[in-house]
Amino acid sequence: MKSLDREMIPGVSLRVIETDRFKTCSFHVSFLTQHQKETASANALVPYVLRRGCKRLATLQDLNSELDYLYGASIEPFVYKQGDVQYIGFSCDGIDDRFATGDESIPKSLFSLVHELLFDPLLENGAFLEQYVSGERENLVSMILSEKNEKLSYAYQQACEKLFVKQGFGLSAFGTLNHAKALTRESVFSAYRALLKHAPMQITYCGSESFETISEMVTSVFSDYKREVINSVSVSNPNFSDEVFDVEENQDMAQTVLLVGYHTNADEAVSKVLSAVLGGGTASKLFLNVRERASLCYYTGSVFDARQDTMFFYAGVKDETATLAYQKMTEQLHDCAQGKVDEEELSQAKRLLISKLKIIKDTAGGLLNYWLDRAVDTEQKSIEETERAIRSVTLEQVISAARACELKMIYRLCGKEIRADARKLLR
Repeated sequence: MKSLDREMIPGVSLRVIETDRFKTCSFHVSFLTQHQKETASANALVPYVLRRGCKRLATLQDLNSELDYLYGASIEPFVYKQGDVQYIGFSCDGIDDRFATGDESIPKSLFSLVHELLFDPLLENGAFLEQYVSGERENLVSMILSEKNEKLSYAYQQACEKLFVKQGFGLSAFGTLNHAKALTRESVFSAYRALLKHAPMQITYCGSESFETISEMVTSVFSDYKREVINSVSVSNPNFSDEVFDVEENQDMAQTVLLVGYHTNADEAVSKVLSAVLGGGTASKLFLNVRERASLCYYTGSVFDARQDTMFFYAGVKDETATLAYQKMTEQLHDCAQGKVDEEELSQAKRLLISKLKIIKDTAGGLLNYWLDRAVDTEQKSIEETERAIRSVTLEQVISAARACELKMIYRLCGKEIRADARKLLR
């Protein structure tokens, strides 16, 4: 398996993951832009409206008929975020040319269809069709509302949003409910025009075709895409307040979601291993000591985000045990900082992380997402390089990283309101 990347034309970068392990060709075509509250919802709606139809294929039925001709290929809207960078575009899948009959190239046909959707949209009086925008706007509102149903991910997003005030780290990839409801066909078309004019485009392909073959297709299909000013897009440096936030939110729910957030202040690979030692599975300190031995939570774990430089402990707890759970969770980090971690715990954490890296190679989607995540990185490490970095982490580095962690956020998503001072974890 080979992975190569290059800027094909100004503002259009291509990465090709060349492998014959799969029977499909898969790729993403996405615009990258800084993730901001004012523009996030309009940007997110753009690919959904574009996919509804272009001048030649005016309806979704027309597009699907064309895709059926290409052995049931698919083109789906794609909205994603990494740090405070938003990705907007299309995710495409089709049969690999090795298994197709005839002379027509499946990936080139899909690239051409994406080009039509992006650059030849169906317009009415200088903007998108009202019926397409209104229909997709309602779908977007529903998607944002549905995020509240996933309590843990919602709590994590809310905690990040409050930790990084006026930064895009905690903002949903789909933006905010109020901004989504206020979208018009004119505002969405304006967002579309801004993306076309200034947003860098990232194309990430996974399949059996060589870099040279795919680069020829991309150059041929997108050769007319020329721009004067292309914005530079990268993940911002997170700004941490000196304050430690203690935040509570109430919803109609049976249990409390508790999050404890830290600024890690350490090397990425070392922080990943530390996070795995503390909350990376059934052999982790949080699971064994907080859930199993102390019986203080229903579930627990940790998540490390290199773009935010944060590590969050999480747990589902009874409201009355939140304080004890918090104390026991923070005790695990304190123990690591005091050197109460051994080589077996280190080895188990590394095995877990390396196993997850190996699983990435099992699907085209996993490989695409791995490299798409790294499109905003200055140094884009391969899976093998990431694995070597994890293997090289020492026990002393993990202990040092634990000592460097700074408490920044305590967040509780609770089921019912009681006296606020009775649940303050910071005294």
